[in-house]
Amino acid sequence: MPESQTVVAALKFQGGVIIAADSQVSDFSVGVRWPMEKLEQIGKHPLVVAFSGSHGRGERARVCLQEADFRPTSFDRCERIKAMIDAKLRPIYQEIQENSKPPREDIHEIALTALAAFWAEGKAHVLEREMNGDTDFHQSFHAIGSGGLTAYAVYKTLGGPKLTTLDERKALLALLRITRTAIYVDVAGVCEPVSVFVIKAGRVRRLSEPEVDANMELVSRWCEKEQERFLNDEV
Repeated sequence: MPESQTVVAALKFQGGVIIAADSQVSDFSVGVRWPMEKLEQIGKHPLVVAFSGSHGRGERARVCLQEADFRPTSFDRCERIKAMIDAKLRPIYQEIQENSKPPREDIHEIALTALAAFWAEGKAHVLEREMNGDTDFHQSFHAIGSGGLTAYAVYKTLGGPKLTTLDERKALLALLRITRTAIYVDVAGVCEPVSVFVIKAGRVRRLSEPEVDANMELVSRWCEKEQERFLNDEV
């Protein structure tokens, strides 16, 4: 199966979490690209997930999580959600580990990472499942995929953990700038449009395409003003 180049990023803000992703899957062996929705809400629960790596295994992982027995009471404890995600994805990760022995140079083509944003215990959480199968919570921000390093660099440049003090409007602009820059830098295998979900107070809202476009325009103006100030010696 093709390897999926990706940028998926999640940022906490005052009262919730926003998760965003690009929308392209690529098979570089045959030079084919196609659009794909990478973010998926699990059932009607306050849980949104995305995967990076092996496209085939990512699709299997989505199905496994959709079939999991999540209930409203499951979200009373964040550790319960973590345990349920671990249990459903463990067989897929065990298969990856078996197929990577002895160490393979093309491990990136069969590996899988995941990022989840959810609401539990009355607050937002960002959870990563790493390539080796470990699962970790992140306190403010995390990004996965080929654009992950660029995304993290922009996050640090904009303020790092201080971004969690922003309200939803400003946090959305910050995350769109992070994602947009990662797409522009990574170029190969990632592409707009960007899909965005906001999770707060136990509810999930997906931004419409016009909403994303309008906020992307604000991000463009933000970047242009910074460039003008710097080039005109106003810094």
